[in-house]
Amino acid sequence: MAIIPKENFEKVIKECLGRFCDKEISDTTENVDPEGYNKVRTVTWHYKPYTFKAAYIFGGSEEYPNFCPLGIMARLDGSSEEEKL
Repeated sequence: MAIIPKENFEKVIKECLGRFCDKEISDTTENVDPEGYNKVRTVTWHYKPYTFKAAYIFGGSEEYPNFCPLGIMARLDGSSEEEKL
């Protein structure tokens, strides 16, 4: 898996999914540790007949920021299986 900057991954979400998909279903951010240093952002888009979900972990401290893309998944409407793109 290639390491890319957070800004580039956000640009993929905005430019690719945002431009070609019908509508944004959700954009959520949630804490993944008790101290609140690390968060997961998940953006879900719909492009009939697919639903795309992009996610990444970000946070850390100001001194040691972190970012890790979790990938972009696609699911065919009516299916329960997601495929990694």
